[in-house]
Amino acid sequence: MSDPREPIEGLTMPGDAPVPGARAASVRLRTGAGDDRADLGAMMDPAAQSLAEALRVTYRILQLAMVVLLAVFLLSGLESVQLGERAVRVRFGRVVQSDLGPGFQFSLPYPIGELVRVETAAPQQTLAREFWPSLTAEEERLTTEQLAGGGRDSLDPETDGSLVTGDGMIVHARWAVSYRRTDPARVLESLDREHERSIVLGAVRRGIVHAAAVVSANEFLTGQPDPGNQTYRPVADRAKELAQQTLDQMRSGIEIDRLVMTEAMAPRHVAPTFNQVMTAEQNAEKAIEAALDERGTRLTAAAGQAAELVLAQIDEYERRLDLGEVEEAEAAQQRIDRLLLGEAEPGPDGRAAPPVFGEVTAVLSEARKDRDNRVGQARSELALYQALRESYQQNPSVVINREWTDAMSRFLGRDSVQVLQLMPGLEKLVLMINKDPDVSRDQLVRRRRAEMDEIRAQRQRDISQRRFETKVDSRNFQKATE
Repeated sequence: MSDPREPIEGLTMPGDAPVPGARAASVRLRTGAGDDRADLGAMMDPAAQSLAEALRVTYRILQLAMVVLLAVFLLSGLESVQLGERAVRVRFGRVVQSDLGPGFQFSLPYPIGELVRVETAAPQQTLAREFWPSLTAEEERLTTEQLAGGGRDSLDPETDGSLVTGDGMIVHARWAVSYRRTDPARVLESLDREHERSIVLGAVRRGIVHAAAVVSANEFLTGQPDPGNQTYRPVADRAKELAQQTLDQMRSGIEIDRLVMTEAMAPRHVAPTFNQVMTAEQNAEKAIEAALDERGTRLTAAAGQAAELVLAQIDEYERRLDLGEVEEAEAAQQRIDRLLLGEAEPGPDGRAAPPVFGEVTAVLSEARKDRDNRVGQARSELALYQALRESYQQNPSVVINREWTDAMSRFLGRDSVQVLQLMPGLEKLVLMINKDPDVSRDQLVRRRRAEMDEIRAQRQRDISQRRFETKVDSRNFQKATE
C-alpha cells in the first residue's frame, strides 16, 4: 500500500520543483482563500446566468403552450348543430340540457362533457323480407300478380316470412315505416344509438303481428271490413298504434310518423284461387253499388229529395192494405198526396218535408191539365145541353129539324160516306156495286194508324206507371244491401 504522503504523478503542490521526466500538471490546486475563490466565482457566473435565462425562457414557452392547449381544449367543445338536428349537452355522463336547436352550441370537452347531436328527420325503414316469401333475384323483379301461382305448396319457416290472420289463414306483406326522434334526451338515455333501428323495427314487427291476428285474410288483403264487422280498423293503423305503445313503454322518445303496407298477397301456391274469390266479391260489390246508384238516380229523377219519404209512405200504404187496416191506409194515402202536392206538415223535429220535383211534378202537371180540360169540356157540354133543352121546350119542331139537319150534315161529311142522287119519281132502283177500293184503303190506313197510336200511348202509360211501382220494401232492400 502506497504512502498517502507520496506525491502523485502529474499532481504538484504549489512551491514544489518540477520532477524530471514528469508530464506537465493539468490541474493546479490553489490553497489561497481570497483570490482563488474570486477567480472561481468569476468563471461560474456567466454559465449560471445562461442556464437560468434558458430555464426562464423555457418556462415561459411552456406556460404559453399550456395556455394555448387549454384554449384549444376548451374551444373543442364548440360545435355546430345543423338543421334537422337537435343537440343534448352532457356533463360527466349526465344530461344537463336537452333539445338544443340549430346553430353553434358549447359544451365542456370530452371526457368532462360532450355535445351529442341527434337527427330529428324521419328515417325511412322497410320490412321487405320479414313477412315475405323467399324469392330468387329474378322473382324479385316480378309483380304480385306475376308471382301468383308459383312457388311451393308449403312454406319454410327459416326462409319464408308470413303472417297469420284471425281466421287462421296465411298472408304475406311488405311494409315501410318512418319515425322521428321527438325527445333526444330520452333517445340517449333509453336507446343505444347503434341498436336504435333494430329496436324500432322490433316494435313495428310486434305491432304488425298483433294487428294481423285480429282481422280476416280478406280484410287484410283488401283493406275492407267483412259484412257485419263493426269493430274493423285498418291493419296499418292498428299496427302503428301497437308499435307506438311499445316504444312509449320503453320511454324511447321516438314517434312513428307513418306505417304503410306497400304490398300484400296470399300464399303464391293458392293466390290464383284466392284472387278469383276476391274478384267475384269485388264484382258483386260493384254491382250492388251500381244498383244503389241507379236506384238513387231513378228515385231522384222521379220525385227529387222527397223520393225516399214518398217511397216509405207508399210502403206504409201497401202494408196497411195487406193488414186490412183501411182507415190507416187512407191516412197514408192522404199523406202521400200532401207530399206530392207540397202540402205536407213539418215533421216532429220541426223541419219541413223536402221539395218534390222531377217526373212526379210533370205527371201531376199533366194530370191537372187533363182534369181542367175534362172539367171544362163537361161544363161546356152541360151548358149546351141546358140551352138545347130550353130551346126544345119553347119550340120542339124547330129544334128537332135543326138537330136532324146537323146530324145528317156531319154524317154525309164523312170520308167513308158516298152520296148518290136519284131522279125524281123513280120507284125502284137496284145497284150492284162493290166498295170503293180507294175509300176502303184509306179507311184501313186510318184504322191501323189509330190502333198504333193507341198502343203507343198505352205503352207510354205503362212505362210511366211502372216507374212508381215498388216491388221490394225499401227497408228490406236496405238491409239486404248492407
